[in-house]
Order: sequence, then C-alpha cells, then structure tokens
Amino acid sequence: MVLPPSTPPRSNSESTVASGPTPQIELDHQRQVAPETVPQRNRWRVPAIALLGLTLFGTLGVLTSLIKIDSIEDRLQAAAIERLEEAGIIGATVEMDGRDATVVGLSVADSARAQAVLDDEWGIRQVAIDSSGDDVEAPTPNTTEPPASATTNAPAPSTTSPPPETTAPTPETTVAPTITSTSLPPEQPAIVDLILTVQDGELILDGEVLDNGQRDTLRAAAIETFGEEQFDDRIRVLDATPEIPGSDDRVNELAQIVKVLAPATSASATVLADELSIEVVAASENDAQDVDEAIFKALSFESIDASVEVGPGQDGQLTLPELVAEFNSLDSFTTGTSDITEDGTAVLTQIAGLLGNTTDAIQIQGHTDSEGELLDNLRLSQGRADSVAAVLIEEGIDRSRIISLGFGENEPIASNDSDEGRAENSRIEFVITP
Repeated sequence: MVLPPSTPPRSNSESTVASGPTPQIELDHQRQVAPETVPQRNRWRVPAIALLGLTLFGTLGVLTSLIKIDSIEDRLQAAAIERLEEAGIIGATVEMDGRDATVVGLSVADSARAQAVLDDEWGIRQVAIDSSGDDVEAPTPNTTEPPASATTNAPAPSTTSPPPETTAPTPETTVAPTITSTSLPPEQPAIVDLILTVQDGELILDGEVLDNGQRDTLRAAAIETFGEEQFDDRIRVLDATPEIPGSDDRVNELAQIVKVLAPATSASATVLADELSIEVVAASENDAQDVDEAIFKALSFESIDASVEVGPGQDGQLTLPELVAEFNSLDSFTTGTSDITEDGTAVLTQIAGLLGNTTDAIQIQGHTDSEGELLDNLRLSQGRADSVAAVLIEEGIDRSRIISLGFGENEPIASNDSDEGRAENSRIEFVITP
C-alpha cells in the first residue's frame, strides 16, 4: 500500500541518532544554523552596560569634587575666623573662593593685623582685605550690620597690602565724621610707641600705655632702680578698651628689664605692640648677663631684637676685663716676687669697686712664664694670687667670696720663646661665677 506524499512514513531510523548517516547530517546542519538564529539585540547588551557604567562613574566624580571643594572652603573659612578671633579681631566676615579669602567688615585699624594673621594660615593662597568698614563710606558686599569695631578714633592711613587685581576698585571715598571713642588707636594692640632711654644714670620713659595700672608698674620699677630724681616720666595713659590679651604681661616684663639697667653705660629700647627692640652697653660682664637674663624671660613679646655689649662704665669707668688687662700690662709686681706695686694696687682698687656691687664668687688665678724652676714658678704664681686677694679684702670684698689659685707655668697662652710671649704668660686672671 502506498501512502500519500503529504504524510511520509516515519521510520525507526528517524528517532534513533546512532542509526544511519542521514540523521547525523541533519544534526550537523542544526549546529551550523543555531548561531544565525540568535537575536541581534544581544550583540549590543555589553557595550550599552559599559557606557552606562562610565556615565555613572563620571557623574559620581563630579559630585565628589563639588562636595570636596565645599568641604575645603568650609574648613579654610572656619580656620580663618578662628585665627582672627585669637588675634582679637572679632566680627569679621570671611568669604572663600576656592583657596582665596576675602575679609570684609574690618576697620582700617584691624586690616594690617588681619592681613598678617591670614598670610601665615596654611591652605589659604591669597588674602584680600576690604577695610571700608568704618573709616570711609564705601560699599560693603553682603553686609547688613555695621562692623564690630565701628568706634575707632580719627581715620588713619591704611598699611594693608593692596588687594588682588581681581578685586573691584574702590570708588572715590569720602572721609567719615570723626567719632569720639576710648577704643585702641589703629595698629596699636598693646603698648603704643613706648621708648626707653638710659644715659648718664638717668632713665627716660616716653610713650603710651593702656591704663593707669600699667603706668604704675613701670613707674615703680623705674623709681626703685634709678630713684625719683633720676627718672623722667613722660608716660601717657590711653584709657583704652577693651583689654588687649598679653599687654599686662609685656608691661611686667619690661619693668623687670628696667630693674637691671641702672649700671648700664647706656641703653635704648622701643616697644611697639608685641615687638621689643633693645640695645644695651653694660659696664661689666655680670651686668650684661643680668640684662640678657631679663630679656630672655620676656616671653610675651612676639619679636625681640636685642643687642647687649660690654663697654666702658659710666663716666668713663673701665670694665673688669679692661682693668685686668691694664693690671697685667703694668709692672704690677716687683720682679721675681709677689709684692704688688703702687700702680698695681691702684688698679686693684678700681676692680674692688666693680666687684663690690655684686655677690658673685671670685676666683683669682696666678700664672708665670717658663723661666726658672717649675716648683718655684708654682709657688710664685700662688703667692701673687694671694697678694691680689689680700688687696681686694682690704677694699671691702667679703673673704668668703674669694678663692686664689696658682698654676705656675702650666697654662701658657703664648710662646715662651720670646719676651713678648713670656710677658703674656706672666699674668693674673679673674674668673667670676654668679
């Protein structure tokens, strides 16, 4: 029986993969055709996902940068305000543009200090000061309240650095009416223009302090040290408000310096705000040490420029090193003995006058050249040191302060091969110990 063509007979070979070559050919054909039947949209899925990821990453980076910039500006703004308040500048407004700061709401009096404070602040690149607050009538951006320091004295020329080129030029200004106030004058945050002078035993104090308490402190130190007749008081009181942190400490430290200047041949000092400049010519090494110590303890000053030297004493009086050098240059001892000549005694009398003003320990050292026997030279040097000590004691120096030692020829300072060298080695030395 023959079946119609539309319904071909199903043989057992069609359902069995392992039988006959024909089914195998059909399966191979299916493997070749399968890839062509994959939908086309799958080919674009990976690039689309990658593009979307890059877009999200870029957006996140922009947002992070904006947040970071805002965070840096906020931190720099807070740090700038904190530094200004520490310096006593209250009420200023700080506006940040990246790392550039603009300070508004300041008087001319505070502008220079604000500039100096923020110039040293880490992270701030450039500082512009808008000092149009109270001395002139000028537009102040984003300010609805008057500056905190709107009661300063008469206008003063500004010492601030010029603003950056990006700052809009200040319009023509008009001088504001003078306002009577007891607040501190511009650029004078502590002691104002105080000048100290010591000459011929007289002390002159000329300048301005904040209040009567500071004036009384300086007057008391001056009168105690120099006496009322030798003190020329030219101090003026400002009665300024508010109090300036550290100003009382600086006055007290200056008073301590005044107390050690009486023996000085000359002295001059200038105090401006928290800066001290001082030059002293002391009459002796001990006096110079006392001045150095007083200056070293002046910790409240931000800047100290000091020069302390030893020079001739008051009225031409020689210093201790100069008198000792003169003693050694003279025929102060009879040759080969420890007997002191009249010339030597006269010099020792002057030395006793200098040492009598102190309580320092005095060591007298005797030295000889190498001529003669070693033991004889040792005895000679000890005898000469003892003779010098005896003269000082007769002149009123306390015996308990004095020690005399002989070193013989053991510590030369020059060659013993020449007359000049031997003359230098035969000497008396003074060692002073506070």
